Order: sequence, then structure tokens, then C-alpha cells
Amino acid sequence: MNLQNDFNKLDSRIQEVFQNWDNKILPHLPQQMDEMAKRTGALHRKRGVCSSINLLRMLFLYACSNFSFRILAAAACAPGICDISAFDGVKNVLLTDASVIRQNGKQQHQQRIHLCYSLNENRMKQVKVSDQHSAESLAHFSMKKGDLILADAGYGTAQNFIYAQEQGADVILRITPKNFCLYDAQGEKFL
Repeated sequence: MNLQNDFNKLDSRIQEVFQNWDNKILPHLPQQMDEMAKRTGALHRKRGVCSSINLLRMLFLYACSNFSFRILAAAACAPGICDISAFDGVKNVLLTDASVIRQNGKQQHQQRIHLCYSLNENRMKQVKVSDQHSAESLAHFSMKKGDLILADAGYGTAQNFIYAQEQGADVILRITPKNFCLYDAQGEKFL
């Protein structure tokens, strides 16, 4: 599965539908659509819909595609047409990882750079530099309730899971069974 290719095809299809809308339908609509919609009661609640034209635009996209409402909401949100998604209170998605930097010389001291990147804000949120004795750990980062942390197998330990839970954050960790043991209600290890 090539997600980037799938996304590009989907984005291309959305742009094609919007271009058809702009060229073939928009020129035939009245100038004062918003005033008409308000006066006639056609649009009672705007929520995240900016205008009646954007609402019609989304209905056109829905009619010309086989999108689910969730895909439709994402398609509307991405170009800033409207925010009709069920993603209120979207979690702040944080990507974490660490890299080792080796210095030149006989001793080749190492430093580790721990990085926390916010996918929602499209920027680095936190950076910490440590020596080689500090392992990859979520404890290097502050997080808050509702954050969603994504990390590779280096973070896939019970300690990191517990730390995130104590902060109120959710995690998606790549784990290996030897680093992330599961116990039943009686405390017996079963994985």
C-alpha cells in the first residue's frame, strides 16, 4: 500500500471536482447566496461552514464521489473550505524519536538528540540533548492530557506507556514482547 500515492490520487480527484464546480456551477449562482440562505432559513446553523456556497460545494463533492462523510469532512477541512469534521478537540499528535551523534576522535563520545515534533502545528515542540547513557524515553518530553504520542520500538516499553498514561496522554508505540510484558489480573505473565 502506498499511502502517499493514494493521497495524491484522492487530492487530485478532489481538485478536479472543485475545478468543475468553479467553472460550471459557481458562475450560475446568485451573488447574495448567504443573505438568501439566512433570509429563507436554508442555512440555520453555520457551525464550521463558512458560507452557503461552501455548503453547496461540499454537497457537490459528495454527489460526485463515493466519499464517506468522514472523508468528505477531511476533504473540506484540508483546503480550509469548512470544518465539519467530527475532529473537535483534535488530539495534538506528537512524533518522538532520538538520534545519536558520534564525535570524531579516539574516544568518539556520543550525544543523543531527543526530538518531539507536533504534527498538528508542523513544528518542533521539544528538543533535549543528552549523552549516550540516556536511552530513548518519553520522560524526556512533557505532554498533556489528550496528546497522542507516536514512537518507534525504542520507546515501546511498559515504563514509557505508564509515563504517558500518568500524563493523561495516549500513545501508539511499536512494541516487542520482550520489552512490553502483559500480565493477567492475578499478576501472572502471559505475554
